[in-house]
Amino acid sequence: MFPSIIVAESYNSAQYLLYCFRRNLNIDWITMIIAMTILFVITSYQIYSNRVSIFINQALACFKILILLIISTVGLVKLRTNSFNWNNIFNASFDFGAFGRGLIKVLLTYEGWNNINYLIGEFNPRPDNLQYPSIILKYSSPISVCITFIICFLSNAAFITVVGYNPNYSTYNESTPMPMRFGQEIFGEPGKNFMSLLVSISTFGCVSALIFTYSRIIKYASETGFIPSLFRDYNRNLNTLVNQLCAQFLYCFILSFIFLIKMDYNISDFLSGASQYAFIIYHGASALCLYIIRIRLRDTNPRFSISIYMVIIYLFIIIFLIIALLVPPRDGSYDYLISYCISWVAIALGIIIWDIRNRIKNQGPNIEI
Repeated sequence: MFPSIIVAESYNSAQYLLYCFRRNLNIDWITMIIAMTILFVITSYQIYSNRVSIFINQALACFKILILLIISTVGLVKLRTNSFNWNNIFNASFDFGAFGRGLIKVLLTYEGWNNINYLIGEFNPRPDNLQYPSIILKYSSPISVCITFIICFLSNAAFITVVGYNPNYSTYNESTPMPMRFGQEIFGEPGKNFMSLLVSISTFGCVSALIFTYSRIIKYASETGFIPSLFRDYNRNLNTLVNQLCAQFLYCFILSFIFLIKMDYNISDFLSGASQYAFIIYHGASALCLYIIRIRLRDTNPRFSISIYMVIIYLFIIIFLIIALLVPPRDGSYDYLISYCISWVAIALGIIIWDIRNRIKNQGPNIEI
């Protein structure tokens, strides 16, 4: 479901870029053209050079962290004079359905920091420490969780401090979106364009990192036989994943074109919701498989880096998230279920394809020619 997130974030980048000229976040053919241009530019420089793409990704990541830290600092400074914006913020009645919608956005934010898990194969072992790549993986997840939590908490607190909080507010209605309201409060009218550009650049970096990661996943899928061998190797001349990146761009283009037919729906939320829900199910299945392995090997005393009790707790959290996201919000709209149903269908198809492939593989040696 990575392409869904790529398309969703490319549309976000295009929307906020166009906000500087149109003062709205509408999605139309112009938005699609800008989004596809963003995908084309990113794909082009990643085809050209791995070094260039890595440098750009790192620069954009540092830029995003720096901007969020500045926003957080502004919020802390404004807290002395704008503390009234926090009055009665927790007095609103609890909406379990809205809580689920918020959770999936938080998890989507973390997923970008989780990309290191897919890139371990590109790290070379050090002569003095052959376990170097696995050490990176061991510490990357807890560190990324802490970084994501701190930055998201501080930046959201800054937004609430500066512009206040309205539970009925939506960034896709006729009102000014919250990031632009923040910029307007700090810098006046030009602050809208400033914050809009910052959000656009930030999402551009997210798209770039996702494209970089997903091309590696395509390569791994080809190496394991899930997709044709055409996508197994690096290009001999450029030493980049040309075939994988081109196939990815074509897939994203088709996906964005299909969903643009229904322009009255929020494409970004739809695609990000579908992809992230599938990720949640995947993580739950991984936890369940790990639990089964631990039970089967309990008599052999294998060495695992995580306690079985942590696996059980994690599994219950995943189950809670899956159920929470299915609860409808109070507005009575059930459109969100479409994206989740697509996730379940995609997972079911994946299981069927895996089962058929596994059966053919097991029966292969027994077939008489």
